[in-house]
Amino acid sequence: CDHGFLGRALLISGKARYLVLVDQLPNLEVPLQGLMADQDPSCYDIRIADASRLQLSPQQRQLVIVAGVGQDTVLAIVAGLCAGNDCRDTEFLLSPTGDILALRRQLRAMGFVLLGEGFVSERGRGYPFIKVCLFHSQETQALTDLGQFWDPACPDQHRYLSRLKAHYQRQLYSPGLREQLTPALEALDEVLAG
Repeated sequence: CDHGFLGRALLISGKARYLVLVDQLPNLEVPLQGLMADQDPSCYDIRIADASRLQLSPQQRQLVIVAGVGQDTVLAIVAGLCAGNDCRDTEFLLSPTGDILALRRQLRAMGFVLLGEGFVSERGRGYPFIKVCLFHSQETQALTDLGQFWDPACPDQHRYLSRLKAHYQRQLYSPGLREQLTPALEALDEVLAG
């Protein structure tokens, strides 16, 4: 999804000791190998596979990063990993394209709690992210629909929230969505008002 750049940066910075880069598209294997060519091969693995079917090492604490794919794909990967692994000690850093509010609701229904959240901008585009887990501690918080980190004074965040609001307003007339979207629109209005 980000073609390995985030994983490579984590490895270079020392924030990751071992890295597994996974993509379903076979044509991305060669570019990923080129990206990682200057790194110690014992510190990473490149796999062409369905990420939802990976087997996580039960002896180590894991951070799974899923970014650059739609919220349905993010949810399918997380659900698949949790179905095939004991994910009680696994942290997930998620940055979907599209509807992060729906993803937050679905994760909350699955029992996930919040470790952190934020927003990054690159070339005028904005990407909200959340870090979640299944274990509850003093460091975790409830996973809300919209989050508490928004700064409407930031032009990129304001633009992102305005686009999200317009998207939800267009969906209001779809059967069965009005009840789901009205609270999200009210929350967006509150954040945008500052």
